[in-house]
Amino acid sequence: MTVLYPSLVFDCDVPVAPVPKARPRVSNGRAYTPKRTKASEAIIASYVRSKYRGEIRTEPMGIKLICIHKRPKNLKGDGRVPKGTRPDGDNLLKLVLDACEGIVYRNDGQFCQYHVEDWYGKPKEAPHILLSLYVISW
Repeated sequence: MTVLYPSLVFDCDVPVAPVPKARPRVSNGRAYTPKRTKASEAIIASYVRSKYRGEIRTEPMGIKLICIHKRPKNLKGDGRVPKGTRPDGDNLLKLVLDACEGIVYRNDGQFCQYHVEDWYGKPKEAPHILLSLYVISW
């Protein structure tokens, strides 16, 4: 078995509510990306562009994505709670990968390792996304 050694490239806390990547819609025979998806991608891309100072990476990559959603009022307790409902983690991941493409890495096909967590935040914790991108070497 090959041992992989991750090397952190970029780490940030994006102050935006996690939004899933929506499927393209078709109207009058034309496909388009829903406005909510486009807007969220643009916000994440702008934030990452303002924080990332390195070159566009071409090596195999990995991602750790922690999505924190607004906590429903009916949840008891003080800590974060696992969110096992929609939207699916893979759709949250896809939006972030597409938003960062061309800024931190060349293409999302470079990714060979994924870690996604989906949580309801602590009481009064604002929704946000914790994002770590790293290069995989062996």
